[in-house]
Amino acid sequence: MTTPSPNCFWRNIGHYFGTRIPRARQALMTLLSLSLFPLSTTAIILAEHRGGNDPVDAGWQKMGPGNDVDTMPEWVGLKPAWRIHDRSVASGSTTIYQYTPTSHETGLGSVYGWRFTGEVYLLHGGPSTVMSYDTGSRAYQLSFGHEANTRTAQVTYVGNTTRTAVNNPGFRLNTFTLESTDGTNADLLINGQPQNITSNGVSSSIRRIIWGAGTSATVGNAAFTRVRFEHFPFIEDYLVARYPLTGNAADVGPNGLGGILNAAMPVENALGQPSEAVRFQSDTSRVIIPNSSALQFTDRMTVSLWFKADSIPAGGQRRLIGKWDGGTSQLPRGVIMLTLVGGEQGQRARYEWLMGASSGQAI
Repeated sequence: MTTPSPNCFWRNIGHYFGTRIPRARQALMTLLSLSLFPLSTTAIILAEHRGGNDPVDAGWQKMGPGNDVDTMPEWVGLKPAWRIHDRSVASGSTTIYQYTPTSHETGLGSVYGWRFTGEVYLLHGGPSTVMSYDTGSRAYQLSFGHEANTRTAQVTYVGNTTRTAVNNPGFRLNTFTLESTDGTNADLLINGQPQNITSNGVSSSIRRIIWGAGTSATVGNAAFTRVRFEHFPFIEDYLVARYPLTGNAADVGPNGLGGILNAAMPVENALGQPSEAVRFQSDTSRVIIPNSSALQFTDRMTVSLWFKADSIPAGGQRRLIGKWDGGTSQLPRGVIMLTLVGGEQGQRARYEWLMGASSGQAI
């Protein structure tokens, strides 16, 4: 992650939950400029499965007739996994787990790059086990299987005729990764090692991310301890609001969600530049942002800010940012608050992040 300039932003980030609160380089209570910092090298996780829980519970859609296919929790050494055993070459013997990205998400991946990783324990069987990313125009697929009467796995990268052997996969986990840095050409890595195999995929009109037993014509047997798909969008694409705080609470983001300074005074920032920060001098000092549909987060969000606290008494609180429904109870509905709490008995100050049931009336 690159070190940002002092800033703060709200952004709706689709299917990934993250809260990034950069540490203030200086200690003011002065809020420095609220803005967005680029995280083009930081991945956004679109879909993930870990361990022996049913992938459906993690948001994956189970697809396929499932004839002669067993799915079950499994232990691989000390790691929990989800096993998929395709026992037949009969028609209908497929079971895959699917996540369907939006066209916006696949578009960002095509521009900035993406990565598809599977940590797989390959048991004896044919190449029914697959991992595939279909962008709506191109498909990138790995299939796994064993040569007859051997314990050597053959990994086939669709779109490339080269096959890469992985010795003794039945006795250890292997991590398979398809990674694209330009959104078009994807490299194959096994256990983090490049395999000198690159493909621009094959033609496909489907948009999906899948893993499991994907071929009726062959058998397959594998246990997945982890599956993750991520892409690397420029953070600006997810910006909801940005507040430079240059003497006012204007929003320079895409939605124009301008705020109001209430008993808050424009001051110089840490670099001595005038009117580049806002000072809160009392309990009523705040920046008020009117309600907007753009702020009704129904899924996930990220909040970030830079500030300097002059002082905070032991056990005292300084609310840094909050969103709520306008209620007057001690804990109103829809509350989202980030609070700085002073340390007691020699303890350091701490942050508290509180989220309540959302009714989404105001911020």
